[in-house]
Amino acid sequence: MLISILLAWLSVAAADCDLAPGPADAKFKALAPAAGVVIFEIRLLGQAPVPTELLQVLADRNLPATVLVSSSWAKRNGDALRDLPRSGHELGLFFSLRRDLRLTSQTIAVPDFGDWVVGLRRARREVRQNTGHRAKSIGIESLPDVGEVAMEALGYKALLPDERNVGDTPRRAQSVTGMAGQARVIGIGPYLDGCGAALPHWSPASLDRATSAVARGDWVRVVLPPDIHAAPLLARWLDDVVIPQQWDVVTAIVASRRTRRPVLFPNKPILVDQKAEPTPSVAVKRTVARSTWDAVAHSLVQPTTLPRQLPGELCPTEAFLGMVTLLASDNATTPIALGALRPPMETARTGLGGSNVPLEEEDVRATARELLPGLSGQVPSLVSVGTHTLTAAEFLRVMALVVLNEPAIARGVNDPDPYAPGGGWGESKGL
Repeated sequence: MLISILLAWLSVAAADCDLAPGPADAKFKALAPAAGVVIFEIRLLGQAPVPTELLQVLADRNLPATVLVSSSWAKRNGDALRDLPRSGHELGLFFSLRRDLRLTSQTIAVPDFGDWVVGLRRARREVRQNTGHRAKSIGIESLPDVGEVAMEALGYKALLPDERNVGDTPRRAQSVTGMAGQARVIGIGPYLDGCGAALPHWSPASLDRATSAVARGDWVRVVLPPDIHAAPLLARWLDDVVIPQQWDVVTAIVASRRTRRPVLFPNKPILVDQKAEPTPSVAVKRTVARSTWDAVAHSLVQPTTLPRQLPGELCPTEAFLGMVTLLASDNATTPIALGALRPPMETARTGLGGSNVPLEEEDVRATARELLPGLSGQVPSLVSVGTHTLTAAEFLRVMALVVLNEPAIARGVNDPDPYAPGGGWGESKGL
């Protein structure tokens, strides 16, 4: 039974993974600080090339990687990794159930503790002989209980299975004594689809997906591809997202060590064997270029009913948040970051009737500046501008006029669908 489960897992693990690649030169839409610790992982398996450029991009920015090497890859390319620790990176073993444990569809007996120990020792010895370094962290496709106990017995410090961990926080490994061991099992983190920690493709869309997980999890692993063409995009992502947002990037061993010494946590202590407090929600922000807001503004000033869909695939709620942010800012050319925001709780009736009401541009901007600090829950149903009260839809149109440097004249505007939830405004989810 165990063999069939493991082999079935290997055959379908990557099947439930559907994410459109998008343009290779697209801008990153997700900008967010890390909720906890991030591990950049590079797996060197099969015919993977030596990731020299990838490792150099990380080293140039003082960001470490955990490089997991299969025993067969180490035999062919191990010499290239002898100086790996000098760059701040960590070398570990990637244990293959098929090659190292020799588990195939023809295997009759379930591998026992002794089989695991023999396979683990052989693989680690081959990696050490060919790279000059002893692996203390280990990656694996799936982690059965008997394998976990064997890895703990052989002194591994960080166990990195390709699967979710309970609560997305490290736990102590099981040991031969039946008590909790010293090794830590670190899951992939709170990814919301079946792609796991490995990026489905090397693109800005995939990296946005990784950023989304990092913003939500105390512990998140991001598997970078050992592709000779990967370095430029990685450098752009690090410079645009990771470094400005001050992510705490560590190796697997450092992550494991921090679970033993909670005082080292940058954000809050995590007691591995106790229930942790809920993680505060972190907004993942989508950025929209200034040129898009001009197109959005043009689409808002003429209709008497707000469109459901606006340029840039924005909804009215996102447009409201973007326009408020734009008018409250002193820099009109800066890209706008959209966080989470819900539509109006209820639709409000217009008080303008069929008349046009001139407003002062400075009053519109003053209202935007007043709204922005508290704009984190829902779009307000009614907004005061000077001595006038406007509905959210009317104020959105007036803001569009100001963005286009046109006279701020308010008139009645209908919600997209007054009978739909939130008036048909849609929701800003941050991505």
